[in-house]
Amino acid sequence: MDSKEEQEKMRLHPSLAIIVWRELREKYGIQQRKDKQGFPDWSCTREELGLITKLKIENPNRGTLKGISQLYNLQSLTVASVGSSEYKKNNDIATITDADMREICQINGLKFLEINNQADVSYIDLTQLKNLQDLSIINNPNLEEIDGFDSQTKLKGLTCYGNRSLMQVQGLNQCINQCEELMELNLDVLLFPDSIDYNPITGKYNQETANRIAEIANSVKWHEALPALKYTAYKRDSIQINHYQMLQMHNKCCKILAENVPEHARNRDTILGIETYLAQNVTYDRESLKGKSRMASKDGISIGPVGGANGAYNAIMLDQCVCEGYTRAMQYLLKLKGINSRNVRCIGTKDTLHLADKTKETIYTRYELPDEGYHSIICIKDEDLLYCDPCWNAGLYQAKNGDKSLPYTLLNKNEISQTHTLSFQERRVANEHITVPRNVIAQSIARNNLFKNTRMGNVRQMAQEIRKENYKGQVKEERETICGSIRYS
Repeated sequence: MDSKEEQEKMRLHPSLAIIVWRELREKYGIQQRKDKQGFPDWSCTREELGLITKLKIENPNRGTLKGISQLYNLQSLTVASVGSSEYKKNNDIATITDADMREICQINGLKFLEINNQADVSYIDLTQLKNLQDLSIINNPNLEEIDGFDSQTKLKGLTCYGNRSLMQVQGLNQCINQCEELMELNLDVLLFPDSIDYNPITGKYNQETANRIAEIANSVKWHEALPALKYTAYKRDSIQINHYQMLQMHNKCCKILAENVPEHARNRDTILGIETYLAQNVTYDRESLKGKSRMASKDGISIGPVGGANGAYNAIMLDQCVCEGYTRAMQYLLKLKGINSRNVRCIGTKDTLHLADKTKETIYTRYELPDEGYHSIICIKDEDLLYCDPCWNAGLYQAKNGDKSLPYTLLNKNEISQTHTLSFQERRVANEHITVPRNVIAQSIARNNLFKNTRMGNVRQMAQEIRKENYKGQVKEERETICGSIRYS
């Protein structure tokens, strides 16, 4: 090999190099070279890297994708992990990081991208990926923000659901409008307001986008991801409703809010109004525990979706659900009022393991978790990270003939842990106070030297910290809300 070829050789992360060389060997018959000492040479020439057009990476380690941006002809990339990360220690989770994600987002020739169940990915910037035709972002539990939807013009298929910390998506409405070849949508139920640019203050929305979605309604599905079992494949199931059902549910939610929440209510009054409505009107669906996956409504005509007892549709439209249905229904109602929240899976017993706040553990520490009692509650991000259990509140209300005390409402982490065992993922949350993230400026610099892509999540947290300082720890925020129904096209 001459000196010019030596200079052109490029090094990848060892794990990525193994994947690349396997592809080169199996697809192109290229045998791996050896170095001067006779050991395998894991470096590649630019020409060899250019042969790689498709990769599927399963159960990656942190940092695995370092150097992947050098695969300049890569057109299809899948990164996926098996199982749930909620009750795994950090070191036991297979995931890439934000740094890996930044490398991926520099491959501007990508046409297909799937990021699935990556626990350490919190931010995705699609701005440079202007050739994407099929995008799938699924079940990434700590993904907080996606930028660059407004730069997409070539998408034919878009899938985005199950990302429990993704509370809103900027530019989704614009993306749907300007991607003329878009023919398939699989979105989270909670993203419906973002898809039509719904304004929680005025109740107005973009009718043009609503019409555009209606044009492809037969290939539009709205999803709510189901929990992953310990050994499940990464292609986990979801509750699915069609576009007509989504419109039905949205319009009824608007009516519920208009009738149960005062027009100028503060956040806490809004939360209490929603909790009270659910307690008074939604009963626990014990029949679904016997394996009945479909359920008729009270009129005997409407049918809920498969597995729907865990979803918002059954709670809102059929007035029956199990614990996660209460949570999802409450999340959607809060979303329409501009209040951020997230689904928190937990175990319905006192936290004696200190899973959510324990820090003195080693690589040898292991936990014995209960075999049953898995449950779902909600964390209200706009209210100093307080927790609510609308299911237990409803059960108490109905069992005690109208007990309106709602004792499982707006509790801090220590308080909720007296009756619930929160997952490892809640360690990311401060016990009682919102804290300004460290190195916010450094994070912004890493993404863009001019700070123009500073994440809105960081801005919101800093703004809340300032307000809290001014009001001696009390975040007081009023919202004028007028809910508007969506017209059928």
